[in-house]
Amino acid sequence: MISLRSFAAHSLPENSTLPEIVAQDILTHSKNKIREIGKKIAREESKYYTMYKNYTNILDPEDDFTGAYAQKYGEECLYDIMNRFSINFKGLYTDLPKDYDEGTEWYAYFEYMFFRAFPDNSIVWDINSNYARRDNKRLIVVLRGLYDIISEVPVPCGEVPHGLNEMHRVFFTYSGHVNNLHKIIKSRFSCSNVFALQKKYVYVYEERSRVKEILKNLREFYEKIKYNMYSSVYVPVVLRC
Repeated sequence: MISLRSFAAHSLPENSTLPEIVAQDILTHSKNKIREIGKKIAREESKYYTMYKNYTNILDPEDDFTGAYAQKYGEECLYDIMNRFSINFKGLYTDLPKDYDEGTEWYAYFEYMFFRAFPDNSIVWDINSNYARRDNKRLIVVLRGLYDIISEVPVPCGEVPHGLNEMHRVFFTYSGHVNNLHKIIKSRFSCSNVFALQKKYVYVYEERSRVKEILKNLREFYEKIKYNMYSSVYVPVVLRC
């Protein structure tokens, strides 16, 4: 709340004079108020930029969350994990004997996945951690697509035929990583999370604008008092800022 003395000092007519001790006291009070207002403006800016960073990192993620995931499995990046399983699965498929029995559901299942769930590695799993933002946007699309492709196909029943056991192991380890990463994407970057945080961001943004406008007007009020006190001292002395 602004005191009556501050209102009076703000409205002091031009060329008015005040005793030095009075002017000095009002000047000190005004400087303190200006510093307090500056700190409040800085806090509002800090709240806004924190929310801005949180929101943009959900909408357009920069964090290398894939690296954190890979480290849990003793690897430096996701590429090392997924590329290895992809190469292994493709090698197992192409190394099957030419006369292998293709009439089982399991063979048809793995053949379908060979052509759908294991695209060219240089396109899908060449993740560059130096460009996390670009890679994260691409990775979200890739993982959601792979997850949909894998999950829409019913897993065959019955025993895995001889010769396909290693393909079975490699594929379901690979698809398990896809499923885990899809859960991370769904929990962090889903539309519901983005829209909920967007509302909070808009509120903080609008609140910052409203509060800053009030504080800036208040700072101008006390800046005017400070100017008045410098120019209205009864005894002509130089006051320190």
